[in-house]
Amino acid sequence: MKNDTKFLIVFCGLPATLKTYLSIRLSGRLGYAYIPTKAIGNITGLTEANTLYQSRIDRYFDLKNIIDSAINFGANVVVDGGFPTSESRNIILNKTNAERNILIHCICDEKTRVKRLEKRAKDKQDYENKSAEDILHNLKYHKILAQEENPEVELNNKIVNSLLTVDTKKMVLNWKGNPPNDLGDNIMTIIQELLEEVSQNNFRVIENEITKHFNDFAEGYDNTTEWRKNDEILGSMQTNSIPNPSRILDIGTGTGLASEWYSKQGHLVAGIDISPKMLQKASDRLNFVLLGNGTKLPFIDNYFNLIIIRQCLHYVNAKQLLNEAYRVLKEGGLIVVSGAVCTSEETKNFWTEFKNATQPLRLEVFTPKEIKDLLESSRYKIGEEKHYSLTRNEKLESIVKRARNIPGGLHSFLINMEKLSSKLFPELEFKILNDHLQYRQNWITIWAEK
Repeated sequence: MKNDTKFLIVFCGLPATLKTYLSIRLSGRLGYAYIPTKAIGNITGLTEANTLYQSRIDRYFDLKNIIDSAINFGANVVVDGGFPTSESRNIILNKTNAERNILIHCICDEKTRVKRLEKRAKDKQDYENKSAEDILHNLKYHKILAQEENPEVELNNKIVNSLLTVDTKKMVLNWKGNPPNDLGDNIMTIIQELLEEVSQNNFRVIENEITKHFNDFAEGYDNTTEWRKNDEILGSMQTNSIPNPSRILDIGTGTGLASEWYSKQGHLVAGIDISPKMLQKASDRLNFVLLGNGTKLPFIDNYFNLIIIRQCLHYVNAKQLLNEAYRVLKEGGLIVVSGAVCTSEETKNFWTEFKNATQPLRLEVFTPKEIKDLLESSRYKIGEEKHYSLTRNEKLESIVKRARNIPGGLHSFLINMEKLSSKLFPELEFKILNDHLQYRQNWITIWAEK
C-alpha cells in the first residue's frame, strides 16, 4: 500500500492471546518492519522488586529508541509486546515519530489462555516453552492473574488515533477511534484471515479423532442417546413452508435422522459429515451424501432452500460454519439449528467442566443467547424458537472410553460433580445410578432466515 503517512502499530495483551502470531504475520503482509519486545533482551538474575521494575522501564525506553530510529529511517513499524499497563504503553506510544499510532489489543477468555499456555508448555520445540511454564506456575500455585489496564485509556487521552480489539477465540474484531480508511479495512481482513487459519489448524488436529470417534459407534448410533430419535425435537425441525421439491442441506448429518423426513416428503436432501461410516447409514435415508466438514462447503452461492444443523456446532468453529451456511443458502431461505444448551452462565461453567473431562473433542458449550448471537452476527434474521428438556442417560462404560487424564480418576470426578450439582443446580438432576449417569438435558431449536 502506497502511503506517505508513517504508521506505528503496537500489539498489546496478556500472554497466549496470539499477539506474536498475529503481529509477525501482519507485518509481513503489510510490508512493515517487525520489532518484538525481545529485541532488547530479557531480564535475568534480578530479585529485588525495585530493581526489576526500573529495569523493565529502562527496557521500554530502549525499545522506543529502536522504534523511533526505524520510523526515522522511513519504515512503518509493527511492535509486538505485552504492555499490560498504561505506563508501559505510554512509553512506547507517547511522542512517537509516526503520524498515526494504532493500538491492537488481543484478548480471549481465561480458560482459552490457560489451554494455549499448557499446549505451549508441553511443546519442547516451542521457543516460549519455558515462559509458558513460568506463567502457568504462577496461575496454578500462586493464583496470580496478570492484571491488564484498559487500553481505551490511551485512546481517550489521544495517545493513539485508533484502537482495534481482537477477541482471538471468538474471532470478533472491533475498531474504536479513527481507523485509517483503507489500511484499517486491510488490517481487519488480514487478521480475520489469520484467525481463520488458526482455527482451521486447530480443527485439523482433532478432526481425525472426531472422525474415528463417530466411525467407532456408527453402527449403533441411532439408538444410543434419547435425543436422536426424540419426536418432539425432530418435529421442531420440520416445516411445510418451503417449496416442494426444495434443495436441502443437512450439515453434520450423521446417519441422516434429522433430515430423513424431508427426503420422504420428496425434497432433494444432501448430507455432509466427516465420518464415512456415519454417511454409509445416511445414504439409505438421503438423496446424496458427501464427506467433508461444514466450514468449507463445496456448493455454489445461494443454492439451498433450507439448511439443517443439529447438535454439531460444538465440534467446529461455529462462526465459520454459520457464515458458510449463509453463503450457500438462498435469499429468503431458512436455517434451523437444534442442539443441547445450558440455561445460564452458571450452568454453562458446570457443563463446560464436565464436558472438558468426559467429552474432550467438544470445542464449546453454548447458551441459547450465544447461539442466537452467532446467528445474528452471521446476518440471519431470528424467527421461532422452541425449548425442550429431557432425561439423558449415559452409560459409564461410554464415558470411560471418552474421558482423558482426569486427576483423581473418573469416579471421583463424577462424585464431586454430583455433589456440586446437588448443591448448586438441583434442577439438573445429575445422578450416578449403577452403570450409568443420569441428568436433565436442555435443548433448543431455532429457526432463522437469510
